[in-house]
Amino acid sequence: MKTMIVEDDAASRLIISRVLAERGHEVVSCKTAELAIEACLRERFPLMVLDLHLPGLDGLEFCRWVRSQSWGDQCFILVGTARNQADDLQAVLAAGANDYVAKPFDIRLLKIRLAIAERQVKEITSRRQAQELNRTILRTTMDGFWLLDLEGKILEVNDSYCRMSGFSREELLSKNLREMLVPDRAAMVTEELRRIIAAGAESFETRHRCKDGRLIDLDVSINYMRLEEGRFFAFFRDITERKKLAEEKIKTGKLESIGLLAGGIAHEFNNALTVIMGNISLVQSDLLQSHPSLDFLTSAQSAALKATDLARQLLTFAKGGEPIKKAVSIGEFLEQTVRSLLHASRIEVQINIQTALWLTEIDPAQICQVIENLVRNAQESMPNGGVLQVGVQNSSLEDNQLYNLPAGKYVRFSILDTGCGISAEILPKIFDPYFTTKEAGNGLGLAICYSVIKKHGGWISVESQVGFGSSFTVYLPAAKQVSPPIEEQLGLPEIESNNGRVLLMDDDPAIRELTSIMLVRFGYEVAVSRDGQEALKIYSDAQDAGNPFNAVVMDLTVPEGLGGKWAVQEILKNDSDARVIVCSGYSNDPVMANFNAYGFRARIHKPFTGDDLHRVIAQVRRQ
Repeated sequence: MKTMIVEDDAASRLIISRVLAERGHEVVSCKTAELAIEACLRERFPLMVLDLHLPGLDGLEFCRWVRSQSWGDQCFILVGTARNQADDLQAVLAAGANDYVAKPFDIRLLKIRLAIAERQVKEITSRRQAQELNRTILRTTMDGFWLLDLEGKILEVNDSYCRMSGFSREELLSKNLREMLVPDRAAMVTEELRRIIAAGAESFETRHRCKDGRLIDLDVSINYMRLEEGRFFAFFRDITERKKLAEEKIKTGKLESIGLLAGGIAHEFNNALTVIMGNISLVQSDLLQSHPSLDFLTSAQSAALKATDLARQLLTFAKGGEPIKKAVSIGEFLEQTVRSLLHASRIEVQINIQTALWLTEIDPAQICQVIENLVRNAQESMPNGGVLQVGVQNSSLEDNQLYNLPAGKYVRFSILDTGCGISAEILPKIFDPYFTTKEAGNGLGLAICYSVIKKHGGWISVESQVGFGSSFTVYLPAAKQVSPPIEEQLGLPEIESNNGRVLLMDDDPAIRELTSIMLVRFGYEVAVSRDGQEALKIYSDAQDAGNPFNAVVMDLTVPEGLGGKWAVQEILKNDSDARVIVCSGYSNDPVMANFNAYGFRARIHKPFTGDDLHRVIAQVRRQ
């Protein structure tokens, strides 16, 4: 090791140098403390042997200077002195020396002292290396670290916590633990620290407030060590994203539970509405335009249409359903919808749409519902007027770059208002079903938004600050090449009579009777069946008799029998040219979204009118 001798007596310097050289030391000699200080500023010496009495700066002052340096605790100081009085020796140790040896030197005793010093140097070096390793670990670990005193003052912090919180090291070292916590936790700090002292260690979850006002969720592991004054060693792991994912699973579970109920209710609701709306349309067609009851029927029809919209909202929660998508320019769609909703308001609308925007595959009715809910919320948050900013742009994401969305092309749109904002306590709950802060609200608006966007393979998020407004951001997958459904490919047919034979399958007798009447009025010959098994036999018998059906309308779901999904496959086995139309109150069923893949030629949603059904039948016959 490199050792420095500070000795003004040449004979003593020589003795010490020879002994050190024999023990393998690399020796640097200085005659004065001033020269020794210059040497220490150039390089480090793990071991120093110095005389107590030196010309100029004496040995005691040199010891104090060494210990005052940042590296001063990393070296061993051995002082040689001819004064063996207790007070003198005590002064040597008080000045910072580790040991002393009496002059004139006893070579055997000097070697013993040096052996002790060498062992101590090794321990100091090992301790220093361990400390450096610990500092490196704390500096490079992804977890945040604090060193706290008994009052909760931050004494040390690592870079990872600085990155988590956005504060600089200097800012954090001026703070107390209480300043970083949310108010309800800050009030409990004293009691919590006492509990940790008693237990020795504790792990828990908490929330810290960042420099920009954000709250982050942290997993905390804190240990108490009974050092001279007692210290807390705290490690923090950012679990904000993990908590969000867990909350998403809970939210999804709630939506799925509602979906199980909503799907069944909406299906039965749509069956009832089909009968109601169909009978209204039949009566309307039988009455003269001047009949006084027409106004009442029109009002009833309008109410039925509103009920249809309610059923559609329920179906957005239905488990397993898929939106009925088509490729749309979301920018134009968004602008038209927003301006239509706010055309008579005092809100200034600012819209920024990227040029060459990618198309998106969306269910226009569902996405319109999302936009309406977001815009209405923004409008309610600005009762005295304000600004609504809408931005739309392309966005390419890597795998899991954003909330586990798969890699690919997306179109992102944001709706930002300058309203009252949402408090941090309420913000995590706003997408929960039935959560509302409005007296007249039902708590479904934002839950529907969340469900719709998730079913589109996208993501919706919100940022808000009380007094400054809220910003909702939506990601939707960019469109691939899609062919529009047959209903959109063909124009509306002329209403003709003598339109051939139609087989109708539905388990609801009221719908069978009503639909038969409507089709007969359009000139069709109609046969009916209760389920797929009966329909298959009727279809087969007609084929054998040489009097085939021109079209088949099948209910997708038959609770106590075989539905259209199974029956169409059996029909196509014997007649590949069969023109089968699927009908359902489950508008979100995957079959309704991708009817072609299941063998159907077209689809029709309940509730429907006679005109709706006639158009679809005419379209499939023209293929």
